[in-house]
Amino acid sequence: MITEAKKNVLAIISVYWLSFVCMSAINLNTFYILTIIGFLALVLIPGFLSLIAFHVPVKGVVETVLFSVGLSILILILTGLAANTLLPFVEISSPLRNVPLLASLTIVTAAIWSIAWVRGVLPNFEVDEKRGGVGLLETIIAAVVPVLLVLMSIAGAVHLT
Repeated sequence: MITEAKKNVLAIISVYWLSFVCMSAINLNTFYILTIIGFLALVLIPGFLSLIAFHVPVKGVVETVLFSVGLSILILILTGLAANTLLPFVEISSPLRNVPLLASLTIVTAAIWSIAWVRGVLPNFEVDEKRGGVGLLETIIAAVVPVLLVLMSIAGAVHLT
């Protein structure tokens, strides 16, 4: 059963991922837009899709963000390892360059997206009856931590170039 909210969330994720892939393909990094969009796409999308696909129970926004980041990093590492191990067998001599690695990540993300489309449900944030919902500290952390991660990635990229 595919709900309208699930369709909308997965459609937004698809458009965001495809915009990242297209911008990477043409190397459009004006004003570090590709850096920002790419960082958010790589750090959040695979993990969030995994949460949806595999029914990982989360209690709030903070847990969702943290689990998404952790699962995304795990998926990125395993995809890079698999690409580095398997792609030389199909005559790709440098599998960790931009195009083969981005293609591998897109295939893995599309597979997880398909699983999420078929069997996943959106995370249901449980409301704590004693506190009356999400607390102020959780809201601040959920809003500030991703912004700080993006700013740190931009600062690191600028520092390296």
